[in-house]
Amino acid sequence: MKTKKKLITKLLILILFISFIILSGCKISNKQADIDNKIKIELDKIVDENFAEETSGYGFVLFNKDGIIWSSFGGYANNEKKIKFSQDTVIRIGEISQQFVFYTILKLIEENKVNLKDTIWSYLPELKNIDSEKLKKVGNLSIESIIKNTSGYISNIPASYKNYDFHKDLLDYLKYANQIYPQKLKYTESLPVIDLLGLVIERATKEDFAFYIEKTIFNPLKMKSSTYYPEKKFKNESLFWYTRIFWLKKRSTQPRKFVLRE
Repeated sequence: MKTKKKLITKLLILILFISFIILSGCKISNKQADIDNKIKIELDKIVDENFAEETSGYGFVLFNKDGIIWSSFGGYANNEKKIKFSQDTVIRIGEISQQFVFYTILKLIEENKVNLKDTIWSYLPELKNIDSEKLKKVGNLSIESIIKNTSGYISNIPASYKNYDFHKDLLDYLKYANQIYPQKLKYTESLPVIDLLGLVIERATKEDFAFYIEKTIFNPLKMKSSTYYPEKKFKNESLFWYTRIFWLKKRSTQPRKFVLRE
């Protein structure tokens, strides 16, 4: 069996080819239909060859503003209950959820409720009063450095923090966090540091973070199965963390049934 890495590489190459065809504005309908059909057959073949023996669930979707071009689903969202993975399965998309946090911060900047150059201290002044030099260092990070992933921190919440709640656990964890790399070094992503922006959003809007995101982003986009509330349950929720979604255009009209959690 080929490795998943090779599988994803093949899929990406085909998807880039499809993107090129679409974006180049090809108007030859008959030839276009033939090309699309061949690509669909090749994509199906790759998935069948590489996932035939897989027991966990998987989903691949390729779409543009006009709708779904190709999709493939297989395995189980829940192995024990034999619930099949399908297009109605609700998926946790993990780190992609931070993009909604960044978008919200940028929206608040446009509304003059947040300043890109401000430090975390500007919104959480209580950090200065906590007896922790490391936490004070975190408080001195700028909003901009966190959005650009140039904070110097790179870490995830450890497994020991079961049922992690950023209201209760985040500051306690950051008391022991280290700024491993110098600031301005790109791609030093730290999920706990990004979670700080959730607290900033609450201070800037005076509303609960999860409620505010649902009200201003998810609900207007009709993303009815998307939430940051950890206790909120959905029908057909997958036991697995994420699937790969290929999106050719940012402004798609297709509904997305994702559970957003870190």
